[in-house]
Amino acid sequence: MIDAPKPVQKAFERLKKQETGYLQLKEIDGRYYVHRSTSVWDKAEKKPKKISEHLGTITPDGEYKPKTPRTNVPVTDREIYEYSNSRLAYHLLQNVHDSLKEVL
Repeated sequence: MIDAPKPVQKAFERLKKQETGYLQLKEIDGRYYVHRSTSVWDKAEKKPKKISEHLGTITPDGEYKPKTPRTNVPVTDREIYEYSNSRLAYHLLQNVHDSLKEVL
């Protein structure tokens, strides 16, 4: 294991008891990351290939923060409607904008 502060080591040990598989603690730029490591057989190279899955981070005070999943928020009809309204208003007010530029 890497040389980490005691709270980080304790949090990692608690996490190892909860999670399945082989867990690794990595330190990158002073931050501590938790990864689950497995391997799969690569038929082309005829040797095992390491696969790492990022699970979360551990703060220096020992708090585990799981990885937040990415969400693909679909565009709704309302957003398209509001965008169209703003483009129409911008287009209609372009002449007013040009006149104000001349005055000021």
